[in-house]
Amino acid sequence: MRKSADTNLLKLLYVPISVAIITLIVIGISLGTMPVVKPDNTPQPTEEPVDIKVVITGSHEPGYYPEGFDFSLECSDENAKIYYTITSPSRRSTSPDEKVAPTGEVYLYAGGKLPHPSKVDEEGVRQSILYTKPIAIPSQSESAIESSRMTVIIAAAFDGDVRVSDYYYYTFTIDGKGQEPNYQDKFGSYLVSIIIDEEDLYDYERGIMIQGKAFQDERTRNPRREIDGWFPRNYNQRGREWERPCRIQIFDREGKLIIDQNVGVRIAGGMSRHNSIKSLRIISRSVYDEQHDSFAYEFFDAAYDVHGNKIKEFERIILRNSANDFGQTMFKDAFLHKLGGMAGVDFQDSAPCVVYINGKYYSLMNMRESIDADYIEAHYKIPKDHVTMVSIASGTGFTFSYKLTDGPEEGLDEFRKDMRKLISTDFSKRDISEIEAIIDVDNFIKYMAYQMYIANNDWPHNNVLAWKYTGPTNNSVYGMDGKWRFILKDLDIQAAFTSPHHNSYEAVLNSGMSFNEPAIGQVFRSCVRNKEFASRFKEYMRKLCTEILTKEAVNNLLDKFMYERMKDMQQFWGYYGGEMRSSESLINTYRDFVEPRNRFMLQHLNSYF
Repeated sequence: MRKSADTNLLKLLYVPISVAIITLIVIGISLGTMPVVKPDNTPQPTEEPVDIKVVITGSHEPGYYPEGFDFSLECSDENAKIYYTITSPSRRSTSPDEKVAPTGEVYLYAGGKLPHPSKVDEEGVRQSILYTKPIAIPSQSESAIESSRMTVIIAAAFDGDVRVSDYYYYTFTIDGKGQEPNYQDKFGSYLVSIIIDEEDLYDYERGIMIQGKAFQDERTRNPRREIDGWFPRNYNQRGREWERPCRIQIFDREGKLIIDQNVGVRIAGGMSRHNSIKSLRIISRSVYDEQHDSFAYEFFDAAYDVHGNKIKEFERIILRNSANDFGQTMFKDAFLHKLGGMAGVDFQDSAPCVVYINGKYYSLMNMRESIDADYIEAHYKIPKDHVTMVSIASGTGFTFSYKLTDGPEEGLDEFRKDMRKLISTDFSKRDISEIEAIIDVDNFIKYMAYQMYIANNDWPHNNVLAWKYTGPTNNSVYGMDGKWRFILKDLDIQAAFTSPHHNSYEAVLNSGMSFNEPAIGQVFRSCVRNKEFASRFKEYMRKLCTEILTKEAVNNLLDKFMYERMKDMQQFWGYYGGEMRSSESLINTYRDFVEPRNRFMLQHLNSYF
């Protein structure tokens, strides 16, 4: 596949990362404890209240068109004036005079500026333009890679300097070759257009895409500190303070606009935050958009609640960068989650998507459910205010410890206490009911067996995610019994599903954690001393290897994932360099994993249990 100047330029756009950080990215551990930095001027999600009196009507709806056109705007009040900003990049690369953040990052995704009469003297994407005639929506891109061109327009009506209308957002994707508008010939996935003020990405103090002030402040405080993966940067800060307002427009697989609302966005993920293409957490809140407090669409084909109903609303979605699998298959984690769902394990569903930011191609990504208390509420119909969730954080020197993800502070202590009780009890002489009083045994057996099967060596010392219901106990309702349950998390470590002779039994039974934390491997080792537990585990592992994860089942799922992403993978390789056959080679490794893995796991099952 041809590499373009755009691809080479991209490599220069971000500050080089030390070898230590690159190593951490490959390993794929989660970010751990680090100083929490609060920006000095966190922007408010909304402006001062506006008296909306005027309606703007556009001649074309946001969407996909075969060729460029003249776009007209009409105002319901002839005395009001329309101002607009336009971002229509002719290629993905930046111009030589583009702005640069103080920590060295170029404003690659420039634009996203709201129009205002006071900004008419600005230039380029930052200029507010008084609407006096139809706006030319161009077709052609200057880059040979880009067979289509995206234009983003934001318009509003003003009475003098006072805004008297809502902001109106238009994303137009033009074929570029004047062909009939067959969206599916261009994109095989959801198309996501994120429109965000460039300063919320690149501003020194509040920009979420850059090293920024958090980095420089730490260098000033601790000049001798090693700059490693845990060194503070703007983009690895967490919490509401680092959430930024933006507009999101999502088009379905037929090019129809299905989501169009104001939302919040944060950087998501662990060490993959150091990648130039970062995962994004998109959050629907009424503070951003009074008409929407969720995403009302069935994005995921396998997202069902405990009663078998399709989940139709999501408060948050993740746009995941594939982390350790970035630039390879681009779906490993999503695939292994979906495969885990086939095996009866709680998982995070997914759908492929292509993401643009301010009209520029960002990446092929995986749209995912957000694994948090909202997920539990949606899947189990359990009030999220009564959910405690615990995961693992990593710290300097590859240390791992539990952290509270959701729920009251005492929830973390309860988890540690319960896991230590399971570890310290001799269950060879106890009834399995004592284990069942603490954890959902069926859930735990399936979770442990599947993780062992896929040869995930970035677990169980890391990437554990557990939850329980903390409200009034109701044993007649699944999930409301106060037992701990486990959900799959981050399965894209390089070795997973590629090493059929990896001895996961040995690895898990002898695993541990830093700081004398009660490791899940130790919990399993204690539980399996119970004859009934061991018998149920062996029975499930045999079923997993002979009935569920057959070569045919795995190949069918791989074929589905490849088919859904084929067109978008070609586009991705065009931007970032590489070729499809490198992905196909790795996918064939996955295909070749199944049969020898099934034999290995069955052959050694009785040796350990």
